[in-house]
Amino acid sequence: MFSHNLQAPHAGAQGIREKVQAFDIIHSHAWSPTDSLDQVLNVCSIMKAAITLQPLRNRGQVRVRWIPVSTDEDDRKITGYYIYYKETKEKNIGHMDGRDACNDGWKREHVEAEHSTDKMEETLTGLKPDHRYAVYVETDTVADADIGARSNISYITTMPYSQFMFLPPCFSAH
Repeated sequence: MFSHNLQAPHAGAQGIREKVQAFDIIHSHAWSPTDSLDQVLNVCSIMKAAITLQPLRNRGQVRVRWIPVSTDEDDRKITGYYIYYKETKEKNIGHMDGRDACNDGWKREHVEAEHSTDKMEETLTGLKPDHRYAVYVETDTVADADIGARSNISYITTMPYSQFMFLPPCFSAH
């Protein structure tokens, strides 16, 4: 993507730019080879509030909550949010782990932006019981937006499966 930029303004910027993948938040922006590294990195800011994860009693479900991103600009530039998640045994993975030019090891769900609310929430379903997942939230913006945000990665373990959890109560007739 940036491998032919001979005008990198910072030492080491060339190597960093080569590592930036099309799947990162900057994928929706049109960058020219003369853009500075600062211009590229300023698009993505970390969300101020962390996401909250809650395992649900329903097998293989996790509730994800976060505070919507607000900007000094037109909030309509944020059209929604992507929730990225993947199963992991580790607790120190990065946003780009499991991603390359041909594969994306992260699954994602899209949530439409609700500009009149102070909290957002979505339930991830179809997860494996008693497994650890890495989860983060990222803004979805219009193509010409110069804003964007991404949360840090949080980890959660889904509830274990219990055959007794889902059985109806037994009644006996006397």
